[in-house]
Amino acid sequence: MHQEDGRRKRICRDINSGAIVSDCQDLLASILLHLPARTLVRLKLVSKQFHSVISDRLFGIDHFRFHHRDDRNFVAPTGLYFYSSFSNCPEIYSVSISNPEKSIPSLSSLEFVAFLLDRQFKIVQSCNGLLLCSFHNENSYDSSSPSGRLYCVCNPTTQDFTMLPELPTVESSSKAKNSKSRKEEELCDPVLTLAFNPFQTHIYKVFGVRVVKQLARKCTCELLVYSSDEGGRVWRKVGCQFSIPVVLKKIHHGVFHDGGKITWICERGFIHFDVQTEKVMEVTKRPTRQSTWKKIRFFGESIDGRLQLIKLRHYSGVNVNELRPGTSKWKFRFRIHPQSSILDRHLDVVQESYLDSWKQGFCSDMYQILAVLDGGKELILAIPGMVLRYCRVSKNSWVLRELPQQFQEDISFGCVTSFHFVETLSPV
Repeated sequence: MHQEDGRRKRICRDINSGAIVSDCQDLLASILLHLPARTLVRLKLVSKQFHSVISDRLFGIDHFRFHHRDDRNFVAPTGLYFYSSFSNCPEIYSVSISNPEKSIPSLSSLEFVAFLLDRQFKIVQSCNGLLLCSFHNENSYDSSSPSGRLYCVCNPTTQDFTMLPELPTVESSSKAKNSKSRKEEELCDPVLTLAFNPFQTHIYKVFGVRVVKQLARKCTCELLVYSSDEGGRVWRKVGCQFSIPVVLKKIHHGVFHDGGKITWICERGFIHFDVQTEKVMEVTKRPTRQSTWKKIRFFGESIDGRLQLIKLRHYSGVNVNELRPGTSKWKFRFRIHPQSSILDRHLDVVQESYLDSWKQGFCSDMYQILAVLDGGKELILAIPGMVLRYCRVSKNSWVLRELPQQFQEDISFGCVTSFHFVETLSPV
């Protein structure tokens, strides 16, 4: 009898505690703050109150800062998305870095991505948990022109996305516009870069840089920006146009780094941009006459937040360079030769036909660098048949996942593109 009374009292206390938490929104938010982001996404279905608290923009940012309070303007990703840039409609693969047994959200399972896969859906860039994506505009005949691609920003953890407005065309007279060749139109194709620092704000921006005029020795560029907090949801021009040497006119892509900087890599140099002041800090040109892009094997943030540039040195070795913080100067770190140790340990999975092609020089690479860890001490590599985690010190490697056979040619010609995944509730 006494035991039954005690059990009833405990049940009453539990019910009262639940009611107290339910009545106090701040207390509920403080409790939910301790749970992982993917768990909270499922808890949104529990009740309208849970959905309201978890969907709040400020709660999303508070949750991010709470779980990354020891980080400094950079969040180490827990996984990668990657796909072949050979295909117009690529299948997007994923791999977990921190725990190979734990999967990351599959983009193909998201409703809006599944709908857009047959419209040449591709990831353009990743930044602190958000993805900038593009897909074919059905109202355009040319999917490679600026009007032929539409863009969106999505959060793969929450499965939310926001469509960006169409990019404005370059201002020109009707006569000049009608006389443009395809080569001149390509100069106007913008290169978009997502900038998002959740340690400072819940607002993200998308910057676009494009060449609008080419002369004998110089090109004129303009910058566009889209901000998630500005009314009207339109693109606006940033400051005045600026000039770059004509050898830099081919701009490939940009990387957001150091919490507030963007560096665009060009055919033979770099454009350094400050996000906060919205000003170009410096344009640097490499002294070499050869195109640097042909030798680039990786350009992006390493998983510890440093901007890395990895260049092919000779047939099998690569040089790891790092951008010095607060400057536009690159510092050589070290040289690595992962090819031989990979062949020794994983020769059984590499097809004999591929090895013959590689030895005869028909294949340019034995591996593709997907990510850089610990300043280059470890690499995430894709080789024919699998994704590896490679340590340059011990020369050991661990298999993270297997790859289908059709990835063989994509790796050999350096056509695999990768992007970071960070679990976050950050709103879009």
